[in-house]
Amino acid sequence: MVSQLTAFVKAYFCPLLAILGYTSDIVKSFVSKYYRLILSLLMVLVVGMAFYAGFLEGKRVQKTPLILQCDNILLQSLAIPTQTLAQGIYPEHSSGLYIGSKQGSKYYKKGCAGLARIKPENYIWFDTKTDAELQGYSNGC
Repeated sequence: MVSQLTAFVKAYFCPLLAILGYTSDIVKSFVSKYYRLILSLLMVLVVGMAFYAGFLEGKRVQKTPLILQCDNILLQSLAIPTQTLAQGIYPEHSSGLYIGSKQGSKYYKKGCAGLARIKPENYIWFDTKTDAELQGYSNGC
């Protein structure tokens, strides 16, 4: 490791150091004595340059907001048809196999004991379980 670092320093920095008046023996002794420090500083320098390059690239790239869109055709196919919406929000409507409460989140089959806790004026009637579940109700009985 030390010899590779020494060779690197000799190849690239010795001409510069020779201009400054340093001999290769001085460079060799410095590198062999402080190779861990030199290697650590080189690694920090490379990591810092990579981080800075990424920072500059992030500033260069235009940030556009991500917008998720669906076509109306897709939305219409997923929409609940109006005939499956809650059928009877009025107490006088008394047809359907399942009953839910306007204030609750459960639906009950006629004759279920849990149905006794719902006031008749709060009844919502459903023809099928699917109708009730499409409205956000879950099975209570």
